[in-house]
Amino acid sequence: MVVISDITVPSEDFALGNLLDEYPDIDIEIERIVPLKDGVMPLVWVANAPLAEVEETIRADSLTRDVRVVTDADERSLFEIRWSSEINGLVQSMRANDVQVLTADGDEDEWEFRLQFLSRSDLTSFREQCDANDVDIRLQRLYNPSIADEDGELTGAQTECVMAALDMGYWSVPREHTLGEVADRVGISTNAASQRLRRGLEKLVEREVTRGT
Repeated sequence: MVVISDITVPSEDFALGNLLDEYPDIDIEIERIVPLKDGVMPLVWVANAPLAEVEETIRADSLTRDVRVVTDADERSLFEIRWSSEINGLVQSMRANDVQVLTADGDEDEWEFRLQFLSRSDLTSFREQCDANDVDIRLQRLYNPSIADEDGELTGAQTECVMAALDMGYWSVPREHTLGEVADRVGISTNAASQRLRRGLEKLVEREVTRGT
C-alpha cells in the first residue's frame, strides 16, 4: 500500500544546501527528481536570487555535470541540473527505494520533503539507508493517502489548500490575504502552498474544460 511521509532534513544534508548558504533569502522548490543511468537530474524552481549567479554557483559544485535554465514563469526560473553518479546520502537513498518526491522546498536551516513510497517496507529501507549515510531525517507525518486518480480528482491536501485560499479571499480583488497567510492556515511552507494551488487549479480547470466532451 502506498505510504506518504513528510520529513525534514538539515540543509547541509541535501545537495542544494550550498545555494541556501550563498543566498539565504532564495526560494527553492523541486519540481521532480529524474533518475538517470549515469546520475540524477533534478528540476528546480528558483526565485529571489540573481539568475546568472545561481547558475554559476550550481555549476561550480563538484557534483554538477551540467545545468541549464529551462524556462521562466511568474518571476521564477526552472533549472535542469545533472548530478553525477557520485551523488550520495539523501538522493541515493531516494533512488534506491523508488521514492517519488511530491513536494520539496528549503531554507537556510532545513529542507521539507513530502515523499511517496510504494510500501511501508520501502520507507523503512529508505530510513535505514539515510541512517547509514549519516543523513539526519526527521519524520513529521506519516499517512496512507487517497491518491488522485485518472479522473483528475484533487488530493485531500490540494483540496484543503484551494478551499483555504478561497475562504481567505486569496483570489479576491483586492487580495485579502497573501499566499504566506494561506500557507500558515494549512500548516505548510509558502512554496508548498504555491505548488498545491497550482496543481489543484490545473486539475479543476482541466476537469471543467473537458466535462461533457
